Amino acid sequence: MGRMLAGIVLLIAMTATAVAEPRWQSLDGVRAAVEDFLADELEDGPGELESVTIDRLDPRLKLKACTGALEPSLPRSQPSAGRLTVAVRCHEPTPWRVYVPVRIVIQDELRGREVDGEFRNQRTMIEVEKPSLQEVPNMVFTRTFLERAGD
Repeated sequence: MGRMLAGIVLLIAMTATAVAEPRWQSLDGVRAAVEDFLADELEDGPGELESVTIDRLDPRLKLKACTGALEPSLPRSQPSAGRLTVAVRCHEPTPWRVYVPVRIVIQDELRGREVDGEFRNQRTMIEVEKPSLQEVPNMVFTRTFLERAGD
């Protein structure tokens, strides 16, 4: 009887531990970490944030439950808008990293000024030129192109 009682107590203790600590990391938790991270990152960015779309992670993905804080980050050399990935990292108990695809749309006005008849963007100082057709050597132009160029 004592062994049976000990077995029942052990079974209850194992069940309680399993309920208290999930075995797998919640993918919704990973998504929430990305969402919070992007909200902070994009708060003071250029332009007006139009939309952020976080792609759904594959539900078959099994990541060990993270006991520490999830650490989202943007890998280097990525644009600040468009299609990119956010790395989410866990250090303990078992280190893992997953890349979450996101799409960021930002609206921004093209601001600049005209200098000597040419438009220059203040942010990048790109010069937009309209050369005359005589200055463009060795090109073949269609009648439609020449008619539109005259407008």
